[in-house]
Amino acid sequence: MVDATTILLIVITILTAVFVWSRRTYVYWQRRRVKFVRPNHLLGNLKDVLKMQNSFALQLRDFYFNERFVREPLVGIYLFHQPALLLRDLQVIRQVLIEDFVNFSHRFSKCDTHQDKMGALNLFFARNPEWRDIRTKLSPVFTSAKLKQMFSLMEECCQELKIIYQISVKWSVQKIVLINE
Repeated sequence: MVDATTILLIVITILTAVFVWSRRTYVYWQRRRVKFVRPNHLLGNLKDVLKMQNSFALQLRDFYFNERFVREPLVGIYLFHQPALLLRDLQVIRQVLIEDFVNFSHRFSKCDTHQDKMGALNLFFARNPEWRDIRTKLSPVFTSAKLKQMFSLMEECCQELKIIYQISVKWSVQKIVLINE
């Protein structure tokens, strides 16, 4: 039979191993001298997301606009135990997505091509060689000249949407506006 002391030692050993592993994982950005958002053990920076106090997108927005990182071109975060990089500077984003893409082509996020065909065709989730094919097709659409042409149309559409939204909110009883048309 196993006595209580043995069980206690096993539990303490397991907890110590988890703590040491967690501690070692969460110094990744510190060792690389990158400013980072201090993580919670085992949850990383996703505590509020898991407690459903914040969405993932809003959590990233909060990290992005955090006063501690105003002058930082990039910020380290942890998605559970996985280190991730939040890019804030346009030149760094350009460097990563265009010039150094070979080093960043296999990001942790991935869409299943059978379950989510539209998501799998998104540039942010595609992997090489699909990424390269999609980028080759999309690059001619987003030249500087074409973006300048599109800007006035986008601005006009946004102004129209803003007016429609303001009218809907003003006359809506429940203050919830369905925007699906």
